[in-house]
Amino acid sequence: MQAASKTIAHFTQAARHFYDRGFSILALFMMLLAFACSGLIQAKDENENSEFPNAKTISALPVIAQTDVWHEAQANWLSQKATDITKDLKTQGIQQVTVYSRVKSYESASEKAVRKRMAIHELNDLLGMRIVVGNELDVYRCLNRICEQYEPVPGTLKNYIITPKASGYQSVHVVTQVDDIHRIEFQIRTESMHNQAEAEHEAYKSRVRAA
Repeated sequence: MQAASKTIAHFTQAARHFYDRGFSILALFMMLLAFACSGLIQAKDENENSEFPNAKTISALPVIAQTDVWHEAQANWLSQKATDITKDLKTQGIQQVTVYSRVKSYESASEKAVRKRMAIHELNDLLGMRIVVGNELDVYRCLNRICEQYEPVPGTLKNYIITPKASGYQSVHVVTQVDDIHRIEFQIRTESMHNQAEAEHEAYKSRVRAA
């Protein structure tokens, strides 16, 4: 696994080298190779350990309190984390970056838990961050940095840029374990992908209100 991590780092460095010299196509190709290599690590992790190491800690969490106090505490923690991540990404040379954070409401979490037949604390997207960058190369650079900083949860890496959803939605998703009690779902996309996703979401809400 250590060798694979070094390979990912080499691909990322090569991508930065090509990008700085104006070879954006080669840079993107290098980041796609890094992305593919990270998928191999993910598959290896799933085979070695089908249950995430901190699963016992996560399952021991109490069911989300139906109070504003819990939500506000999580929102404050997540907002500070978003600020830290923004600063870190900029130190990596990703200057055009905006990080949004949100805590899923109790009502939304309950509805999804029932629909998925899961306990609320088993949901991966109670805490979420959306990272919007200037170009597709920076999407993969962000993904690589996030996976360097935090442990990806096996089976959660989804590339909807290479394989868009039927609606045309494009983004890269990954869930990471930040500490013993916090998981964050990251959605990383370009500005144009973000604008399209927001427009589709508004159209969906309009259809729901009209129904």
